[in-house]
Amino acid sequence: MSYQTLYSISAAVVGFISATFFCIGNIANSAEKITLQSTPFWDFNEHIARSLVAQKAQYATGGIFLVVAFFLQIFAALSIDSEALVLPTWLQYQPTLISVMLLPTAISAWLICRCIQTRTMGQVALLQQEQMTQDAASNPSQ
Repeated sequence: MSYQTLYSISAAVVGFISATFFCIGNIANSAEKITLQSTPFWDFNEHIARSLVAQKAQYATGGIFLVVAFFLQIFAALSIDSEALVLPTWLQYQPTLISVMLLPTAISAWLICRCIQTRTMGQVALLQQEQMTQDAASNPSQ
């Protein structure tokens, strides 16, 4: 297998994971979630916040992996096709190589998404707490 083939397969795998994370937000949005999100509430709505945070994390993860896929495609295009890459025999079969690459790529994407989601939800909770404190200070009679 050549380096060019390896980079091309890597770009395809990473691009697939990227596309998956771009789609997750809409696929996971059930009728129940849409109903809950579209029901008017006064003040802060945690359901809407969680949904928006999840979408932000999924889009950010998809964007990160899309950039990586583009760079892998550039490496594939610039690499010399005649350079042989020595892989173990069991990885020489391209569907096996794709499967071996897909799992760690998907796991790393999921972990990145969870980190972004946890960090952003923490920021939202902190801002919400600050807003509640400011509201309580400005309306002491309530």
